[in-house]
Amino acid sequence: MAFKHFGRKCSDPRSCLREFGYHIIFGCALMCMSALLVWWIVYIGNTVNERHRIGLNMLELVSSMHATVLGNEDTAPQPGMLSADAHLEVVMCSNIRGSGRFAALPRWPEYCVRPRQEIVDKLNEKFRRQRLMVSGESTLMILLLFVTVFMLHHFVGVERRFLHQLESMLASVVHEIKTPAAGVKALLQTLESGRIKPENIAGMARAGVREIDRQEHLIENLLQNQRLRYRPESYNIENLQLRDILTRLYEHRLATCDHEPFELDCRGDIYVLADQGALEVVIENLLDNAVKYGGRTIKIEVEEKDEWVFTHVCDDGIGFDPQKDGLLFRPYQRVRQSSAAARHGSGLGLYLSQRLARQMGGELLAHSDGEGKGSRFSVKLKKGLSDVQDIAG
Repeated sequence: MAFKHFGRKCSDPRSCLREFGYHIIFGCALMCMSALLVWWIVYIGNTVNERHRIGLNMLELVSSMHATVLGNEDTAPQPGMLSADAHLEVVMCSNIRGSGRFAALPRWPEYCVRPRQEIVDKLNEKFRRQRLMVSGESTLMILLLFVTVFMLHHFVGVERRFLHQLESMLASVVHEIKTPAAGVKALLQTLESGRIKPENIAGMARAGVREIDRQEHLIENLLQNQRLRYRPESYNIENLQLRDILTRLYEHRLATCDHEPFELDCRGDIYVLADQGALEVVIENLLDNAVKYGGRTIKIEVEEKDEWVFTHVCDDGIGFDPQKDGLLFRPYQRVRQSSAAARHGSGLGLYLSQRLARQMGGELLAHSDGEGKGSRFSVKLKKGLSDVQDIAG
């Protein structure tokens, strides 16, 4: 797929440069860096080998010079360390074999001069350490190069995904803001014309309030998303009576619709540790989600388990495949498809709700028995203290 895209764009050189110019420059720079790194590794390795070879040759050259000097003296050399050079020793030629020895010619051919074995061992050990250092540093440089390339690729991918999400969000937000505004405009124009019967004005006013409420909820979601991104420490975790919050949401929704918005099953003595504004946004998003996906009967149930409180938002809508529950919380994606799903939505609701739940020290869970069997979203929060009105988190 990528090669087809590349071939299509590169049919014209100018289009190719505009689309892939930075990629080509980065690729060339990476190839030059790799070639330079390989050349430098080979060069340093050869330098270390050459220094070792020169060191051994110097020992042999000095041994040859001292052997010539001893071979012209009147007295026989004394076996042992050479007094003139502590790196060399005099030995009997009959006791050694191989190269690296030089006879004291012409007068004392039975005596030989050679580098001391400990000096040769030190030189070889130094060479081994240098080779190990070159190998280690070369490996580290190669790893760093690969890590740098990987991180650059990762950051570019993250930036691309962010830009794609930003474009998706802008498209959704523009649509979501434009639609209520257009509805309210049409409503006001109709009222201005004076052609509305007095008994219909109240219903139309409620429709206008619903559109404004929808727009206000979208803006609140966007503000919460930015707050999570840039000021997560600003959330104030306090002890809240859960029934009070759910009752306010019930009354708010009842004022903007003509029927009971949801059934509520919650005792008055249950408290949770949460940020009030964030919790209201989470519950509102779950209620919107239930309505949007075909829920005719919506119920909120509250359950206590150990130190946790679960607020379940249940509906009898289209449900979802249980194996895809993780995909529900990805931003700007729709796992469930229905005619209702296309009505409205920014694609941020469930994603934002899960992040808010985690920011408050809890979690948002999703469950469904399958498509067409309804769904249940559960807000898991830490239990508060029923005899305390405000506790800082």
